Amino acid sequence: MKSILKAIYYGQLNPSETIVLHDRRYQKNLRRQIELSNRLFRTFTPEQQKFFEVLQQQESKNNAYLLEKSFNTGFQIGAKIMLELKGRSS
Repeated sequence: MKSILKAIYYGQLNPSETIVLHDRRYQKNLRRQIELSNRLFRTFTPEQQKFFEVLQQQESKNNAYLLEKSFNTGFQIGAKIMLELKGRSS
């Protein structure tokens, strides 16, 4: 792995397994999203269903990219805070 941040993000150091996945609010919202998506999906023609699946896959890719960028940015901000605090405490 090229980057420690990517190693953490992709679960090789495990924090990505506990960040949100077991959160009750997240689980409740996810169940509701799946329920609504399934209801909508059943109203589609077969062609619309295929298109909807492609749309969902693209949305998932975009969300994964955004989460990775947000994760990396959070670490960068944390490092800058540490450097600033270190400089002031010397």
